[in-house]
Amino acid sequence: MSKPSANTEAESGGGNGLICGFGERPGLPVQKLTAPEVDAAIAAGQGAIWLHFNLANNLARRWIGRFEKASERVRDVLLGTDAHVRSEVEGEAIVCVMDDFTFEAEADGPSFAEFRALLGPGYLITARRHPLKSFDRLRRDLEAGVEIEGAFQLFDRLNQFFAGEIGQLVQSHADLVDEFEDKILLGSFESLGDRIGPLRRTLVGLRRRFSARRHALHRILASIPGWVSPDDVGCLRQTNELMDSIAQDLDLVADRARLMQEELASRLSEATSKDLFFLSVVTAVILPVNLITGIFGMNVGGLPWIGKDEGFVWVMGLMLAVVVAAVVYMRRRRLF
Repeated sequence: MSKPSANTEAESGGGNGLICGFGERPGLPVQKLTAPEVDAAIAAGQGAIWLHFNLANNLARRWIGRFEKASERVRDVLLGTDAHVRSEVEGEAIVCVMDDFTFEAEADGPSFAEFRALLGPGYLITARRHPLKSFDRLRRDLEAGVEIEGAFQLFDRLNQFFAGEIGQLVQSHADLVDEFEDKILLGSFESLGDRIGPLRRTLVGLRRRFSARRHALHRILASIPGWVSPDDVGCLRQTNELMDSIAQDLDLVADRARLMQEELASRLSEATSKDLFFLSVVTAVILPVNLITGIFGMNVGGLPWIGKDEGFVWVMGLMLAVVVAAVVYMRRRRLF
């Protein structure tokens, strides 16, 4: 499992709880911003800026709370505790709450945590409480010299990273479903019961979170602000189409897992029925023998062959005859 790099958690120092920041001006390469440079970069209003804050830091919450370009409604969303995935367009600003992958894995699948984002003309402000994979990847790309093509493109790149992680999970789970299906067809399904259940729960969780992310992007596309260029809108639409395609694959894998669990339950029930039927046949065959042994075990007078040397042979022959008769009778009745 990949781990966050050391710089992921290292804040940039200063007085605003900044985790990382990057700025770009026309004709100049991308530059990393430190906390003391943030206010000046915002005031300059040239190029594109990405600021990433740690909401667990009170200094970051204080800086967001006094950010002048955000309305009171937008600041409430950025500093709120409601983790439901959603997006809103407030004037020229796009504010959203979305999920992303953390670096920790839970017992039944990947772990998620929410982040909050404010997107406006020339700036992208994001905030989170837990380290997230997409943001760490975007930070590393910018540090490696990837050019910023505008704040909206940065936001679109985050969605592409998230879709890529989902796509890899869908493929790995599809391979797992293929393996389980092969085992069921070969009859080696005794150990699958404890594995298919967690697989289905993971797929259901992925569908729920991925669907919420897609719907949030649909709402943004339905009321896109005027400052967003047609090229940027086209890029986000392509990302949304990619997500729709991945969602179809995810639905297919989830449906296959459901059908596979039903098939497994059916085969286990069939195997149990066969075992019970075998036990029933054996019981039916042995029951007359038990009756005979019970009769001859009574300590009363008048029992046949008492005191005769050939008595044991006659009793054993009687038992064998009864067993043969029971088997012949059940075969004629097609009971097995």
